[in-house]
Amino acid sequence: MITSLDIVDTAVKIGLGALITGVATYAINVKSFKQELKKRMLESNVSIIKETAIQLEQATNLINTTAHFMCHSLDVNDPNSLAEVNSYVKCVIDAFNTITSARVKCAMLGERELAAEIGRLAHLTHEMYEYFNSNRTSVDVERANQITNKMTDARGRISKLYEQAYRNAFA
Repeated sequence: MITSLDIVDTAVKIGLGALITGVATYAINVKSFKQELKKRMLESNVSIIKETAIQLEQATNLINTTAHFMCHSLDVNDPNSLAEVNSYVKCVIDAFNTITSARVKCAMLGERELAAEIGRLAHLTHEMYEYFNSNRTSVDVERANQITNKMTDARGRISKLYEQAYRNAFA
């Protein structure tokens, strides 16, 4: 015969079982959510690091192309060559904007040292722009090479900092 005590006992067991299952499910879901969030943040950070590295590569290619044209291909007697100067000088401004964008993204990731070095590269890019913009028809190759060499040195430091930032993303 079933007594009211048996019914209460069974109800308590069922209730406790449901409570334990609910708490365990909640804990597992919270842990899974945190892991998924961490995974997505890692993917996002790595994506931003790769994106900014590509941006810097493209920007430095524009700068190198412009420097080569201004130092070696500019013919002041050729009207077409002089017309190209404007587009090449604009490329340096585009490169500056791209570099600045990369710097901001790295700063957002908390990579302060990398952002600072990219900021120095942006400063050198602006220096190159000012030099080419004010010397459109007579470029001192030595001066242009000095700026380019400083930029190359900065790129070397930036590459090492990108390696570190990539490792930091997985730490």
